[in-house]
Amino acid sequence: MKFFRQLRALFRREKLDAEMAEEMRTHLELHAAENEKRGMSADAARYAAQRAFGGVEQIKERARDERGWVCLEQFAQDVRHGLRALRKNPLFTGVAVVTLALGIGANTAMFSVLDAVLLHPLPFPDSGKLVAVWERQPETGAHNVVSSGVYLDWQEQNSAFEAIGAFTGIGATLRGDSAPQQATGTRITPGLLNVLRVQPMLGRGFRDEATAEAGGREIIISYSLWQTRYGGRADIVGTAMNLDDTPMTIVGVMPASFEFPTRNNDFWLALRFNAGDRESRKTHTWRVLARLKPGVNASAAQAAMEVVTHRIAAAHPEFMSGWGVDVVSYHDDLVGNVRPTILLLGGMVALVLLVACANVANLMLARSAGRQRELAIRGALGAGRGRIVRQLLTESALLAGLGAAAGLLFATWAMPFLAALAPAQLPGLVAPHLNASALGFAALALLVATAIVGLAPAWWLSRMDLRTFLSGGRAESGSVVLARTRGILLVTQLALATVLLIGAGLLLRSMANLHRVDFGFDPNNLIAGTVNLPRTRYDTVAKQAAFYEQLRGRLETIAGVQAVAGISDPPLAGSSTYSFVIAGRPRPGPNPRENPVEVRGVTPNYFETVKLPVVAGRPFADADRAEGPTVIVVNRAFAKLHFPAGDAVGQRLSNVGQGGPWMEIVGVVGDIKDDGLDQPAAPAIYVPYVQKVDVNLSSLTAVVRTAGDPELAREEIRRAFLAVDPELPLRRLATMPAIYAGRLAQRDFVTRLTLGFAVLTLTLGVIGVYGVISYSVAQRRREFGVCLALGASRWDIVGRVMRGGARLVAIGALLGAAGAAGLARFLGTLLFEIQPADPATFAGVLATLGTVSLIALWLPARQAAGTDPMIALRSE
Repeated sequence: MKFFRQLRALFRREKLDAEMAEEMRTHLELHAAENEKRGMSADAARYAAQRAFGGVEQIKERARDERGWVCLEQFAQDVRHGLRALRKNPLFTGVAVVTLALGIGANTAMFSVLDAVLLHPLPFPDSGKLVAVWERQPETGAHNVVSSGVYLDWQEQNSAFEAIGAFTGIGATLRGDSAPQQATGTRITPGLLNVLRVQPMLGRGFRDEATAEAGGREIIISYSLWQTRYGGRADIVGTAMNLDDTPMTIVGVMPASFEFPTRNNDFWLALRFNAGDRESRKTHTWRVLARLKPGVNASAAQAAMEVVTHRIAAAHPEFMSGWGVDVVSYHDDLVGNVRPTILLLGGMVALVLLVACANVANLMLARSAGRQRELAIRGALGAGRGRIVRQLLTESALLAGLGAAAGLLFATWAMPFLAALAPAQLPGLVAPHLNASALGFAALALLVATAIVGLAPAWWLSRMDLRTFLSGGRAESGSVVLARTRGILLVTQLALATVLLIGAGLLLRSMANLHRVDFGFDPNNLIAGTVNLPRTRYDTVAKQAAFYEQLRGRLETIAGVQAVAGISDPPLAGSSTYSFVIAGRPRPGPNPRENPVEVRGVTPNYFETVKLPVVAGRPFADADRAEGPTVIVVNRAFAKLHFPAGDAVGQRLSNVGQGGPWMEIVGVVGDIKDDGLDQPAAPAIYVPYVQKVDVNLSSLTAVVRTAGDPELAREEIRRAFLAVDPELPLRRLATMPAIYAGRLAQRDFVTRLTLGFAVLTLTLGVIGVYGVISYSVAQRRREFGVCLALGASRWDIVGRVMRGGARLVAIGALLGAAGAAGLARFLGTLLFEIQPADPATFAGVLATLGTVSLIALWLPARQAAGTDPMIALRSE
């Protein structure tokens, strides 16, 4: 009754306000008429009346102010009433807020990643003019780094670039006053800083006029290295530092925001080409970055560079025949590999938001249905449909606002995890974080959530006959509309949940296939430690081999160590390539060389230690010494490609163009997944470590096989490395499974994230199924009571309830399966050894969804079957 009196008082006050304004106008006219009777002119009489009552315009303004105040007061009342209503239903409010928080928070965090990676410009002045320039391989069309000779030709002959520069990454050891430190750096041409339009914050850049020797000893360090190793000394410029036993002069310190070409780059060395580099077209080493001239776009630059490339191929057909060029936006070049993944996940979280909104809208419908008499009374007291709809929208806005606030907290927590999606090459300044764009997106998500959550019950209300409730009847038409609306929302939820479940199922099966891939060797109980041997002290193969022998002697004394072997490059680390010719088999055409192949130097017992099978011939032996005949072992992929008849053993090959010796193939071993478990094994050549033809293969990895968990020997292995040379910090020490797991980390993260989205939407969908059917059972209690009283069995009631719910589940699942068939095509780049339209995955997801939904249907169906006919009929 209190609520009834408050509504009646509110209605009367609004009516009295309008009556008061009309009464004031009436008194104004009467007062003017009396003034005219006293002899005043009409204008004077009206003027006197206006002064007495404040003027017609003031009266109008006062009325407008009163109407505005009434609207503002009504809005405040709607907010207060909405807060009270939410507070009285804590379970409903909590479920709705958490649901919206997950949807809005996940979308805000994902948008932050999308904005930082795909939409945000790179942190360089006029970054839209930056382009990456690649050579295009004639056989595969893949991008390739360029030789020094080709780069210099591009630099001199191009007409599209304002500036052009080359760079490549290097690893080195810092020595000096502080402890030795493994650092990552980049060799750059002096003009590259002009390409990026950045300069050091302290000191200067590299001088173009410096000689090659002096330039080679100039170094610019990062802000981070300046702070951590040198304590931010103001006089750092001009001081010396030791880089791989080579004295260098620090000429500058870059700003803290400058991270190029990858995050955590510690230093930059000056790169200047000499006369010999001018003629080098075999060794492909350098990445190229350029800045377009004003008025030139990437397409025009592509056309201009194709002319230059044809000219170079004509001048050097023996090396450049068939090679092409690609000019691509530097931003696109950096994010191209992750763009499909981020867009896919962005679409998935958008589906999560839609499911969350549909779920809360269903809850609001159920709650509104329970408030029908309250809303009918408000309408009878003078509140129009617009006012009631506004009240419902206000409540939905409050829910969405609370959900958005909680969602921002969730997004802040989730951001570090989602930031792992950004490629390592992306500069740190645009690393994902919550910014104004993300907050704007959260506001947009709030509006969407408010509209979806509030419009469904408002639309239903507009179809409902409120007078029926005041007369004690039942609004059958309103109930039918409500049932249909909730059914549509439920079907939408289930369809979206099915799409995400199928996507997650495909990714899960793909990851399972990856984890079943044969490494090619036995990675269990293997741990690998890698160091870089500086060529200033280890300038010959003999010195590098001597370092390994000392290290092996110490490692073999560690308890639990079964075997120790060495290799120049561990799996997944890349390696040098070797261009070769096969004896007696020159290739036709202007280029007689075979495609470059990876080459690794290994110790004699390497294949035995890693348990890599020898499929033909023999492995290396201690007799394969530096002064003996040069021999090699090839992998199965190499033998199958070049010797399909199986006669690889005994064949000879050589890099004749570089004066290399003829090497005899003495064995064929199995394939190792050196480029990742999801990549086919590439052809590879193994050479005895003491017969390495290139002293630049100075990286050394000691592979240790232990009897038990290799992690138990980690510290002793570390101490063994330091005991041989305290000035060589370990670059990496990790178990072999961990090395491979690191390569799959992002793919595994995407799979887990998709699975989380799918489970969330499935949970919301099942809750929706249970809620819709439970409400339907509550509304049809009298019907079930009549059926039972007339002799229907309880199983008849169960079947009737479950058939209605199963129909909605089936429609939603089929619509979702159709949508998933379209989504699966976008998953192609993330799948491994599984088709996007995999029937087993589709069938498994539909069976899972059907089973869980049937459980959700069974609970209210059992409740309906337990209805007491007498109680149901008496309650009506």
